Amino acid sequence: MKRNDFVFSIAFTKKSTMVNKKLKSAYANKPFLTLLEKGLFRQALAMALFDNDISQQETFLQTYGRLIGKDDLVIEEVKKIFGVYDVLNSVNAVELV
Repeated sequence: MKRNDFVFSIAFTKKSTMVNKKLKSAYANKPFLTLLEKGLFRQALAMALFDNDISQQETFLQTYGRLIGKDDLVIEEVKKIFGVYDVLNSVNAVELV
């Protein structure tokens, strides 16, 4: 799966994903911090996970934790909150919606 498809996905099946076309066209290839600053938390989290960037994941936890008043967030917890899980290598169809 391509990075921007994962970052802007809104739904998955085992073989396909639906991607938010409007957000993807507006924010594709923007850096992690831009997504975070714009309040695109799900997309910023997905980017940090796709890139397997521990520093970005920690920045996400600190930023989002401050926003909600919780300083002990862990990555597995926010993955559940935002419905972002591991990159699915089996996805071979992308639908822009």
